[in-house]
Order: sequence, then C-alpha cells, then structure tokens
Amino acid sequence: MTQDLAKHKNWPEKLKEMTIGAKIAVVVSFIFLWGIFFWHLVPEQTSWEVGGVAEQDVHADRSVTYEDKEATRLKEKEALKGFQDVYTLSLVRFNQISLATVDNDFDELNRIIVQKKGKARNSSEAPDLTLAEQKKALQETLSLTLSADELDALLEYDDTKLENLHKNVVAVMSEIMGAGVRENQVGAARNQILESISGDASLSDLDKKVLDQLLNGVTLYPTQVYDQKATQAKKDEIIKQVDPVWHTIQKGQLIVNRGEVITAAHYEAMTALGYTTDRSPVGIGIGIGLMLLILYVSLIRYLLRYYEKAAFIKRLKLCLLILLINVLLFTLFSAIRVGDSEMALRQVYLLAPVATGVLLAAVLMSSREALAILTATTFLYVFYGQDILAAVASLLAGLVAVSQVRHLQRRLDLGRVAVAVGASLAAVTVAQGIFWEQNLTVIALGLGFSFANGIAAVIITLGILPYIEKAFDMTTSVSLLELGDQSNTLLKRLMLEAPGTYHHSMMVANLAEAAADAIGADPLLTRIGAYYHDIGKLRRPIFFAENQFTQKNPHEKISPMLSTLIITSHVKDGVAMAQEAGLPESVIDLIGQHHGNTVVRYFYSEAQKLDSDAQEKDFRYPQKKPQSREAAVLMLADSVEAAVRSAGGKLSAGQIEGVVHKIIQQKLADGQFSECPVTFRDLHETGEVFSRMLCGIYHKRIEYPDSKELKEGGNA
Repeated sequence: MTQDLAKHKNWPEKLKEMTIGAKIAVVVSFIFLWGIFFWHLVPEQTSWEVGGVAEQDVHADRSVTYEDKEATRLKEKEALKGFQDVYTLSLVRFNQISLATVDNDFDELNRIIVQKKGKARNSSEAPDLTLAEQKKALQETLSLTLSADELDALLEYDDTKLENLHKNVVAVMSEIMGAGVRENQVGAARNQILESISGDASLSDLDKKVLDQLLNGVTLYPTQVYDQKATQAKKDEIIKQVDPVWHTIQKGQLIVNRGEVITAAHYEAMTALGYTTDRSPVGIGIGIGLMLLILYVSLIRYLLRYYEKAAFIKRLKLCLLILLINVLLFTLFSAIRVGDSEMALRQVYLLAPVATGVLLAAVLMSSREALAILTATTFLYVFYGQDILAAVASLLAGLVAVSQVRHLQRRLDLGRVAVAVGASLAAVTVAQGIFWEQNLTVIALGLGFSFANGIAAVIITLGILPYIEKAFDMTTSVSLLELGDQSNTLLKRLMLEAPGTYHHSMMVANLAEAAADAIGADPLLTRIGAYYHDIGKLRRPIFFAENQFTQKNPHEKISPMLSTLIITSHVKDGVAMAQEAGLPESVIDLIGQHHGNTVVRYFYSEAQKLDSDAQEKDFRYPQKKPQSREAAVLMLADSVEAAVRSAGGKLSAGQIEGVVHKIIQQKLADGQFSECPVTFRDLHETGEVFSRMLCGIYHKRIEYPDSKELKEGGNA
C-alpha cells in the first residue's frame, strides 16, 4: 500500500538504497531522453547566410511571432515622406558677426569722412589725412570701387547722412534675416536685401552703390539652425505611431526548402526561431542535461516523500517508462504534416495524445503519480518547443484524465474518459478560436483533432497497458474490468456447476464493493475478488450448503474432521485454480485470505460432541489473515451474507443489524484484523453498509391472510 510521508531518513540516504536495476533504469532513461531532445534541438545545418543555399528543409520547431524589421522599416520610411527637419531661430551669430561687420564698416566710413571735414570725434583716433589718403582709405580699407567724382561726393556726406544709411541697411538686414533664414537660403536672403536697398526711392544711386559694395564684404550667417535633438524627437513621434509588421510562424511550417537560396525573409524567420545564432552543440547538450537532471531530482524526491524502498523503486521505474512513452508520442505526432496552411498548423498540436502518460500513471498507480507525470510532461512539452497554448491544452487534458480515471469502474467509463479529454481540448480550441477570431473551418478542424486526441489517448493506453502490467506484475482497473466479464470461463463454470455459490458470490460482491467504497478501499478490486473468492468450491460443489438444494447433505456420512478438511480446502483449491487461470496476484491474495485462519465453527461443535478433547486449531483454515482492507471487507461480506441468507428471510431489520454486529465482533475478537490496516471506524462504516443493504434484500416478509390459499392454488 501507499505509505504516509516517509520520515525515517532524508532523501539522499534513501537514494543510496536504490537497487542496481533502479539505477540502471534512471541512467538509461536519462540518456534516452537526452538523445531525443538533443536530436530535436540541434539543427543539422548551423551556418546560415543570405544568398546561401539551404542544405535541408527547414521547418519551425515551435510557433513564434516576430517583427519583420525590413517591412517595418519601409513602413516607417513611408510615414516620414514629406518630413521636414526642425529648425530653430537663432540670431546670435548674425548679430555678433554679420551686423557687427556692418557696424564696423560704418564706423570706419564715418572716421574717414569726418576726418576730411575736420570733425573728428576723437582727435586721438582720427589723425589728419590728406584728400588723397582719404580716397585711398575708402578704396583700400572699405574696398569701395568708386569713380573720382563719386569719391568726392561720398566725402561730402555728414555724420547724419551716414547714420541714416547705417540704420537703413541694419533695418533691412534685420527684417529679412530675422524672419528666419536657413543655411541654404543665405544667398537668396542676400539678394533680397540688395533688392530691397535697390528699390528704396529714398536712397541715391551713390547710397545704393556704397551699400551694395559694403554688403559684398559682409558674411551673412543663417538665423534658422538645424535642431538635431528636436528633429529626432519629431521623427521618433511619427515612427511611434507606425504599427510594426508582425509575422507568425506556426509550429511545423516550412521556412525554406532544401536547395533553395536563402533570402532576407528566410533569414529573418530563422533568426526569430533562433536558428541563426551560433549555438554550440556542446552548450545545447549541457543545457538539456541540466534540465533533465532538475526534472529527475524533483521526481525522485517527490516519490521518496511518500514511498519506502520497494514501492518507491517500482513507481520510479514506472514513471520513467511513462515519461519515455509520452516523449516518444509527442515526438512522433509532432512530425506529422497536415499541410503548411496556417489553419492546419495552428491546430496540429492537438494531435499529440499527451494524456496517454497521465492515463497510464493513473491506472497503474494513483492520481498522485499521475499528477507528477502531468507536471513533468508539461515541462518537457514546453522545453521541446511547444507554445504556451499547447502546454495549457495538455495540462487541462491531463487534469481531466486524472479526474475521470478515479471513477473507472466499467469498460464504458473508458469511453467517457476519451470524450472528457476530447471535450477539454475542444474547449481550448473554441477559446483559441474566439481569441484569435478564427473562422469556423479552423475551429471545426481543431474540434476534430481534439476528440481524435482523446480517442487516441485511450486506444494507445489500452494497447500499451497489458505489456506494462506483465512487465511490472501489476493489476490495473482495466484488467479487473476484464475479469468482471460474466463470460469469463471460471465465472461461467461457477454459474453452471455451482449456481448457489455463484449467486452467493454476486451478493457478496455487491456488499463488499459498497463497503469498500464507503471506507476508501478499492471497490473494483474488492468486487472482482468477491466474484472469484469461492471458485475453489468447483472441485466439490455438492459439499457446500448453497449448492445442495434437494440433495442430501454428504457431510452426514463423514466425520467432522473430514468435513472440515473438505470445507477448508476450497481456499487452497481456489488459489491453485486462480493461479492456473492467470488471475492477478491481488485477486489471488483475496481468495487466499477471505477466511483468514477462522474456525469452522459448526464442525468443531460437532466434533466436540463426539470427542471432548477435539482441538480448535485442527478446525481452523490454514491460511493468512487478511493483509488488506479489501480482504477484511470481503471476509465480513462473505460471513454476513451467508449468515443472513441462512435465516431464510425470517429476520427483522433489527435482527439483521444484530447478526452483522455480532459477526464483526467475533472476527475482531478472533484477531482476524490484526495484520491489516483496517480501523474501528472502517468496521463501523462496513457494518452500517451491510445492515442497510441486507435489510433491503433479506428483510422479514408479512404473512398475508390469503397466503395459504395462494400456496394451495399454486400446488393444485
């Protein structure tokens, strides 16, 4: 039986007690799983480049959504068409250099001209110049190209005239340049300034000529400068509004054919899948090993928490085998190609019957191990390359499978398991369809895959199960269900050759199954054990009261001791017949223990009448006491059914309860339950179930007034 938490030793110490066989199983399964994942995750071709030739067909090993950067870039470029750079108004260099140059020129002009008139503003800075020197200064210092008459006329300007000219040119320059002039617009701005001066009617021809020549020597600086930071911010804002172009690759989708030239689009898709990165096979192998190591340690610790040595080793081997089966299944089904259409590829993950491992674990062991297998399988499923949706679907299907197998009592229940698993996957399919706004054809395909998955999981489980049962010497509910078929050879013989025993066995089965279910024992095993518990009576059916009918009792002609040997031998004979028929050990144990070492009370009493020295030990069954709760329940069901039936329906409900209570107390006092984990509460619950059911079957009938007439009429 499954034990409670194992507290005697910590897990590293327990691990040392593993048998050689268990250690070999761990190593072999580890290597096998490592090989599968290494083969799947390491690509044959590790070097890819645009323009190169693909050496193999490349399919996506998982579903992935990635950004098409080239398409996104083109989309951004389109959005930036007509974009204008950002310029900001800046008059600093214009004021500090361009206008300052004009100011300096007019200062120099003023100095030369006022010198001629003897009106130097600062005699220390304006030494006396001759007329010739003044003209030379105008030509050389200010680069004025004027005729002699024009020079004479210019030298006649007073400071007021010069000041007005100065203000005029500064005003024109400031107005035009202050509106904002970019670097490539400076030439046009200069022309605009000159045109403005040329068109000014208040200026003389000499004024215009002097200003034109002075401006030729002035460098104009742009007043609108490129703002790189603001320009980039504006571009970023526009680009931010552009939705990236996304592509989705479905698991199994063909990326590039063998021999095909690799394009930029191919390369980008392979990059998204991680194929173009320089992945070292050594690194991948180490990563797989670490992943499996974590998984194995977790599984071993989990099992060691609940089981001691023998039970732990058996369950560990089973779990590792089931993990291998599951990995092989989703490796095999992942290789299935149903086309490269998005519709098919989105649903193909539903084909892998990953619930198979969970069903095997639940049927062979318990829901505890099934949940461990489910967790490990989901972990491996994701690591293998499946997307989260596939992992969620497998997790849900596994949980449903565990919940359904717990109630497996009939063959039809297997169909219910298949439907339940299919329905859970169908629910995921519908949810996915709504979320992705898929059309009805895609959803219908997914629904078909879902129910095919459930059916496949059950079929594969049934196909593998017998081999595992035989290899591990185990009995599952499925095997027990087959033994419960009334067309079984032993049961047919019992029905034909010992009908009384057959009827008794069916009644005991009903009682025992209900009681086992009430106390948390295995009701199916108990029911099947009850079917076969008395098959040993087939050797001498007439020696058992339920088969005698109108015949004389053969025990009347033999001694109590011989009768006891005949009666008790039906257990030994039953065990031998069960072994010969290949019945499971768990059922054989129930056959061998259903009487324990109880006393054949009737013949012991008869022997005492003949010989007061008769020993009780000589009249006991030479068998083991019940070793399990199922055996204890079967012992009680066998005894109480026979006792109540022998009363011929003459007992009231209260009397039936009394008989049940008395038999339980007798077995308890006789120490029959000293070797099994049955509790007083279990015995009480069992008694309640027996009393309730027996009262409904064997309760005392009312004698109606006309019953005598009916009997006489029936005999007429």
